[in-house]
Amino acid sequence: MARVRVRFIGTLRWAAKMDETDMEVPEQTSVRDLLNKVFGMVDVEEGTSSAGQPQEFGRNMLILVNEVEVGLLNGFETILRDGDKVTLIPTAHGG
Repeated sequence: MARVRVRFIGTLRWAAKMDETDMEVPEQTSVRDLLNKVFGMVDVEEGTSSAGQPQEFGRNMLILVNEVEVGLLNGFETILRDGDKVTLIPTAHGG
């Protein structure tokens, strides 16, 4: 098992009712797998402007692994390791 810290920013912090959480995930867990797990914790309709599948959920936010956007890594297939920090930042915000 690996321990991953997940940080919620902006409206996701409000929807998740927490700033961050440590999650135990199996070895070889991908960002997609983590989103599926987090998807069950977050009220997507209230937390972002998107509802639906976790993949859609993930496309409406910036996802950072250790401060690097996953698009510069292996996208949703990026494998998470023990001690990684995942930051979820919604792209929808007020003005």
